[in-house]
Amino acid sequence: MLTVAAEFMPHHTLEWIDDPLAMDGRRLHFTGAMAKIIEYLSLGVNFTYRYVLSSDRTFGTKFHDGSWTGMMGMVVREEVHFAAGPFMLSPERAAAGDYTVAVWNGDVRIVSGLGGLKIDPWSFLLPLTPFVLAGGLTTLLGVTVVMQVLSSCLPGKALCFSPVRVLLQQEAAVHDENYCLPHGADVEWPGQWWWWERLVLGLWMLTTLVLTKSYAGNLMSLLAVRYVPQPFQTPRDVLDDPHITMIWQKYSKNEHFLRTAESGVFREVAELEEKGRLKFLTQAQFPESLDTLVRAGHHVLIDIENAIRSLVALDFSSKVNTDTMLRPDNEAERFSSDNQVMSLTESGLLKYWAQDVPNFTRCNNVPKTVAFSTTLSFSNLWGVFVLLAGGLTAGLVVWCLELLTRLTKKSY
Repeated sequence: MLTVAAEFMPHHTLEWIDDPLAMDGRRLHFTGAMAKIIEYLSLGVNFTYRYVLSSDRTFGTKFHDGSWTGMMGMVVREEVHFAAGPFMLSPERAAAGDYTVAVWNGDVRIVSGLGGLKIDPWSFLLPLTPFVLAGGLTTLLGVTVVMQVLSSCLPGKALCFSPVRVLLQQEAAVHDENYCLPHGADVEWPGQWWWWERLVLGLWMLTTLVLTKSYAGNLMSLLAVRYVPQPFQTPRDVLDDPHITMIWQKYSKNEHFLRTAESGVFREVAELEEKGRLKFLTQAQFPESLDTLVRAGHHVLIDIENAIRSLVALDFSSKVNTDTMLRPDNEAERFSSDNQVMSLTESGLLKYWAQDVPNFTRCNNVPKTVAFSTTLSFSNLWGVFVLLAGGLTAGLVVWCLELLTRLTKKSY
């Protein structure tokens, strides 16, 4: 009969049940992926077992005085034969006990509340990417230069700004025998324009028509789209937001890493504890924290990928309301039968058991944009009016400068 240390994880259950054969009349009932792994090992290596909990309900980390907490502490003090984990690899843990072969490689992820759908009033600028702007302006400059260079050899030709006026959809002035219009009109008839000038300007008008119609066709849909804000992609993003508090797992490998980091972004994360922006909670406290602190939008939760995805899946299953998305570190079991663990990994059973959670992949790809069939309001369009007001203001400033320049010349 071996004693096995276990701990709560999002996709596991821990409960005491009555058992007349147990020493105190009850025993700890443990279910989930880790329980299946322990059962698999017990059949392969031939042993019976019972589960126990650590006093502080954590995975365990090493203090400065050399003592250990959590399940790792129970292993180091030989209070249990082994611990179920899963444990992330670290030099301190490797020096204190024996790992099995590594069974999982992954990342650490950030989970935060969605905060509702937002309207981007500047969405009408999205099609105007730097590449599109550079290509359009380059073509405009090329057409203008070609027409100016080729027309410079002809007598009586004024500067031609027709390509610019075509792009801005301004009406061109026409000068002929029946109309008396200002000198310097773009289109003069008859015979003032050569055939190649008409061809170049016609091609440019066709190009401008295609661009403007394509943009106008997408404009209404762009203004009706609402987006899902996802501001926290890295720890730096969280650090830069003074209103957000981080939650990490208590007495874990990640906490030890933060407390021992001497420089870099994780040193800055550790310093947040003095400012009240860093908390350490146990795995058993994560579900409630996700439902209250994280969902409210002023906290983010950072942990290994499988734990995060399981938390989100369980939350979605209970509320049918996905409020999150996110990235795991190396994990390994604490037992001596490497062949059994390797067979679990190679057969895919371990991954299957770890991901055997309802809606485990349901929230993997939350849509970043959502389209609504609603009437346009000022919240959708105020960016357009700001741009219009800016253009009119710039035009007014240029007009005032022209008047000032003219008055200055007359004074001389």
